[in-house]
Amino acid sequence: MAWPAHAALGIVLRTRGELVAARRELVAAAESLRVSGSPSELLIVDHELACLAVREVGDHPSRDLRHMIENQARRLWQLRLQRVAMLRQARHREEQDQARRDAEAASLHDALTGLGNRRRFDQLMTELDSGHLPAPVVLLFIDADRFKSVNDTYSHGAGDAVLREIAAILRANCRADDIPIRYAGDEFVVFLNTDLDGARHVAERIRAAIGAGAHDDIAPGLRVSVSVGIAAHRDGMPAHQLLSTADANLYHAKRNGRDQIAA
Repeated sequence: MAWPAHAALGIVLRTRGELVAARRELVAAAESLRVSGSPSELLIVDHELACLAVREVGDHPSRDLRHMIENQARRLWQLRLQRVAMLRQARHREEQDQARRDAEAASLHDALTGLGNRRRFDQLMTELDSGHLPAPVVLLFIDADRFKSVNDTYSHGAGDAVLREIAAILRANCRADDIPIRYAGDEFVVFLNTDLDGARHVAERIRAAIGAGAHDDIAPGLRVSVSVGIAAHRDGMPAHQLLSTADANLYHAKRNGRDQIAA
């Protein structure tokens, strides 16, 4: 940028008493800023030009002009400070709003698996009862078979790894409109936006993927399977009835030998 050099030279020349040359440099700085400068930079050069005018005209004749320029400069500076304060307040409010949104999102997710948590489940059940969850809705109720033995035999760390792996498989088999939830412990539910036949296919993919997975990286010899209960929501059905139907089908799958789906 050329304007700082012109302005600096103009100030030096003014100090030396070379007022004509000083004006030439300061005017050059001002012209440069009018093309590509900011208002605050132009204000700096205008101030130096006003100081030069005082030297050219004399202190007494220019006193009123100087006072006017100084008052204007103070008002402009106060205006700038007010705008900076307003911008800071707006940014602070935006950061607070984002922090609130992040905290709310975090409160709806399970820390271990990254899926929705029980609070998110309750929220979706309320939406279902109020008619705000897009139809059709089919609920999968998924339970890891004999999960207690995984913890007892291989450790709770291995059990946590299994739950994370199940969660990853659920995410991989869900579409954008489907919502997987860690319901409690080793139990999961999935809200599917599909019909009963579509839900059966999704449930079978999930069951097969979990059963076919190699879990030796978690613990040598570890085998994992799940049972799945399926229930389709009907018009007028309360959300709690949808859950109890899926839960009943889940236990039917377990009584029939586990590692299967029931609808």
